[in-house]
Amino acid sequence: MTAKSRTGSSLTGWEQLQLLCLLLTDSEPTSYIERINSTDSWPTLVDLASSHQCLPALAAKLNACAHLSCAPETTPASLNGLGRQVAVRTMSIYAQALRLAETLNKAEITPIFLKGTATLLSSKAADFAARDQADIDVVVEPANLRAACEQLVEAGYRFTTTRPNDNKGNVTTHRDIERALKESRYHHHLPPMTHPKATALVELHRYHLPAGFDQAGILEDLLNTAATHTAGDIRFRVPSFEHRAIHLILGSFVHDGYAATCRVPIRPALDYIQLMSEAAADNTKIDNASVAQTCGIRGEQFFYSLKWLFEVEAPMSFTEAKANALTERLIKARYNNARTATYLDTLGRVRHLGKKMLVSPGKLTGYIRNNLKG
Repeated sequence: MTAKSRTGSSLTGWEQLQLLCLLLTDSEPTSYIERINSTDSWPTLVDLASSHQCLPALAAKLNACAHLSCAPETTPASLNGLGRQVAVRTMSIYAQALRLAETLNKAEITPIFLKGTATLLSSKAADFAARDQADIDVVVEPANLRAACEQLVEAGYRFTTTRPNDNKGNVTTHRDIERALKESRYHHHLPPMTHPKATALVELHRYHLPAGFDQAGILEDLLNTAATHTAGDIRFRVPSFEHRAIHLILGSFVHDGYAATCRVPIRPALDYIQLMSEAAADNTKIDNASVAQTCGIRGEQFFYSLKWLFEVEAPMSFTEAKANALTERLIKARYNNARTATYLDTLGRVRHLGKKMLVSPGKLTGYIRNNLKG
């Protein structure tokens, strides 16, 4: 897991990770680019960025650095035209989200957009080329869930399902709301919805956090504190900055397994840094104490990673010195040794599945039943 240069020097996997984190977030990236150039590390760095779903951010950074004398003479092939592709798709998703809100408004429902869509619709200076978005996440008042389904189905959206016996992963669709509600009863969102004229899938959420967290309590506070925005006659809402931070930590850093497998949360970190920038532009002070209290030890792990790897000022004091030191050692080992990475991934997966079976045992029977169909 090293990148060798023409001069014989090399970067370990851990050193490549450090360079990528700092390159993406430092306003003065010259020294990092020079070191990458001198070790011919661009191919491995691009692969690393791709595995962490931050390739568009890397492309945007290099585009912003094009005027520097140290900028690479030849942009890595996988980055050519990437910014334009991502920007076009993101603008299409922006328009789709507004149409979706307009559709729900017809039923007197004001949707709350989550994650990347919330940033996209509310940011005063969103960079459409810097972040690829897979889908549109939206939550509505629990009492409006069925009405929201009915409105979207009437507008042409369909629930998706992948047949278990179809190895090609071909997706079939249906408009049966009862079926969708029943099949997803152990999940925090309904089956993804698709539309023949839409760019992205839509995930309609019961809760914005997975099982295992205080779903109802945190959702109630999110609903009470979300801010209303308008685009012409279209109404939609976005969570408070505090809840967007909580979602990043519990919904991304924890649920997506970064904490369990000792992977560096590059994409969640970039999202958090963007969130801080938005709050500053809005003259809003984030209540980091409430964020830390809600997220507990996982919040400390996330903020420690930000300080240690991205040199971002931490919004809290750290109390778990031994745990944080162990995390450092495991992360370094993970990125320097493929076997360690495989072991941590396997262990993290086992722990994740075990926890899910404890907090939502119905998922196991539901999984078995769905895979025996057809």
